[in-house]
Amino acid sequence: MKVFIQREGGHLPNYMPKGTIDTDDLSPEEAKTIVDALKPETLKPETFTGKGVRAANNHRTVADGYAYHVRIQQNNAVQEFDVQENALPPDVQDALHLLIQKVSQ
Repeated sequence: MKVFIQREGGHLPNYMPKGTIDTDDLSPEEAKTIVDALKPETLKPETFTGKGVRAANNHRTVADGYAYHVRIQQNNAVQEFDVQENALPPDVQDALHLLIQKVSQ
């Protein structure tokens, strides 16, 4: 699975880390964290119970916290989501933090 991620918002709004991570290049534990948390069926707006997922390209600024643009490519299918960190379950937040850490290295 390949995941493109871009973060915006927070205390340094001009700092917008972004990049693409291939889960095949991660340790098995890291890959499992990301694959388990970022299942496209979990992030679809119609199945998400919170208010933190929007269709891609429907950006808006986040006063507190971060907003992420996530593009997941798996098995020749691509899905994109815009998500607000503070409305996501902890496992999804952990996966997004891990991805940002990897693209910021």
